[in-house]
Amino acid sequence: MDYSQAAIFLGVSQRSLQRYVQEGRVPYVRLPQRGAWAGIRFVRSDLLRWLEQRTVKPRRDRVRSAAPGTL
Repeated sequence: MDYSQAAIFLGVSQRSLQRYVQEGRVPYVRLPQRGAWAGIRFVRSDLLRWLEQRTVKPRRDRVRSAAPGTL
């Protein structure tokens, strides 16, 4: 995937994704350098794994229902 496809896939802006790459927060593959510029691509399976590792899942013992009549 390129930047625009990966940004859509992750639900973030392209600028945010660029920042994640610069900070080393998201997995990516650098293509061989051609001239002064080397392209970057994203592997879908790597992004899925990255998302799964960062997804916060609610703990069942922390979930509380509202008391009746308080809504």
